[in-house]
Amino acid sequence: MTGRYTGSGPPADAGLDGADPHRPTRWRSTRVGSGATQTLIPTTGGAVKLRFLHNPVTDLAEADAFYRDVLGWEEAWREGDDTVAFQIPDSDIQVMLSVDPDPAGPMYEVDDLERYLAETPELTVTTPPRPIPDGAVAGLVDPAGNAWFVFDQHPEE
Repeated sequence: MTGRYTGSGPPADAGLDGADPHRPTRWRSTRVGSGATQTLIPTTGGAVKLRFLHNPVTDLAEADAFYRDVLGWEEAWREGDDTVAFQIPDSDIQVMLSVDPDPAGPMYEVDDLERYLAETPELTVTTPPRPIPDGAVAGLVDPAGNAWFVFDQHPEE
């Protein structure tokens, strides 16, 4: 499951126009953060949607107060005593604060995490898939060493 893409752009056979039926991976450039850095995110058979910016914290109460009282953001949800998310105003993206040891990075939702990782072996998986409420998450790094995450959600209906 661990792989590594070492190029500076998409592989020559990445099927940028989607016309290559022999390689299902499609590459698109996604601006992350200030927009100064571009990260290539492979997409396979479905949408890869930015949902969260993961910010690790050592003191959740202090971070909670900062985002709520200083920035004026509204709490979107909370999971136990170790994770809280705030809605970024005028955005579909949330900032997720957590006391877990994972590094900061964007979190992308995929339809099926196991399938996504199996279909993109060139990715460098740093944290194997682990359960989260209603799904699973895996940690990865891009060719420049920037952390990012992919997760799926399958709430019981």
